[in-house]
Amino acid sequence: MAGVVVAKLNALRFVKRTGAIPANVNFAVNGQYARALLDRSGVPYQTATADEALSTPAIAERALKFTVLVQCFR
Repeated sequence: MAGVVVAKLNALRFVKRTGAIPANVNFAVNGQYARALLDRSGVPYQTATADEALSTPAIAERALKFTVLVQCFR
């Protein structure tokens, strides 16, 4: 099961507060919920089969077409 990463832990702030170095701490929305939202909203998307092997550069090339940076400021 895949998810959609929605936030990442602020590693520098975490180290300053705890003294520990976090590794790969992200917060995600379950892929099924993301798909349901896209379906309800009429947003088209593509899926791949589990046996479709892609190289890292091929994945990056596809991702450039639909990846956006969303920043929130207080």
